Amino acid sequence: MKTARAPLTPAQRSRSRFRTEPLPNALRETRLLVPEELYEAVREMAAAQQQRLPAMIGHLLDFAVTLIHASRASPNPHVDYAMPKPDDPIVSLTQTILASRFPGDTGAARFRQLAFIHLIYAETLRGHRPTAAHLARLSGSQPSQMDRLASIFRERGVIESTHAPGQNGAPWGKILSIRPDAVDAIRRAHLAATGEQIVVDAPAPPARRK
Repeated sequence: MKTARAPLTPAQRSRSRFRTEPLPNALRETRLLVPEELYEAVREMAAAQQQRLPAMIGHLLDFAVTLIHASRASPNPHVDYAMPKPDDPIVSLTQTILASRFPGDTGAARFRQLAFIHLIYAETLRGHRPTAAHLARLSGSQPSQMDRLASIFRERGVIESTHAPGQNGAPWGKILSIRPDAVDAIRRAHLAATGEQIVVDAPAPPARRK
């Protein structure tokens, strides 16, 4: 008489037919359908950060869910949790970064920059004090990558750093915040770097086929 096989655990059920080892219990495998342009942008991000594509997609999903949860959190007397309106500065800043064409910036670079800015915005909404190290832990990235993005945006006048007592035992830290004049500042920086104004909502040039 054959003995009944033990039921599979959730981790074993999440195992891919191409995977030789089961996933840890804290992780689940899924399948996504994304537009080709978005796929290419995420693939470039994964390559730039030397991460596997599934891991990078997981980090981006974690960021998106964190942002959604932050918008639904209960109001804090010191923080405004309202969703951005069309005339909100973060909306204008998002459009301006997307429309910018700084020398050396690729579409994937602008995507990383947007993720960085929106993560600062989301963490500030949650009442946290975002530092480069804090953002690196959230996104599973190297602190040096966050430092590089922070340096780019400081040079363009988008963010500022404020020295404050550190977190997690650090003696001090640089709290990152988006400047009130971020949109005007990045426009001035773009004009100085390219000789051209940033034109929001301009039709994007057709992608070159390789």
